[in-house]
Amino acid sequence: DVLKLADKNIQDNLDVKPPNVIRTARLRWNTEDESNFLKTKWDYILASDVTYKKAAWTDLMHTIKALSTENTQTILSMEPRNVGEVEGVLKEAASFGLDYREETVDKTG
Repeated sequence: DVLKLADKNIQDNLDVKPPNVIRTARLRWNTEDESNFLKTKWDYILASDVTYKKAAWTDLMHTIKALSTENTQTILSMEPRNVGEVEGVLKEAASFGLDYREETVDKTG
């Protein structure tokens, strides 16, 4: 399970003490799941490998927008699998008024 692995990674690699909290949770985009998350002001939203299905981009951006404040930083990591995927995701983000900065990671080193 991805969340169990992420929780173990947090526990093994970070020394998090109250009042700081890092947690993982399952969230289905643009569903009733969001109501459980809207009560929190999120500093960061992390998502990886979630852009391969074009039909889900609108729901993804809706959820990011709903959970964000002006101070929230979202890190969206993607490995493009389809022609125009990066451009399409960024266009969808812009249509929701989300600011973005594109960065490429060097995989060779």
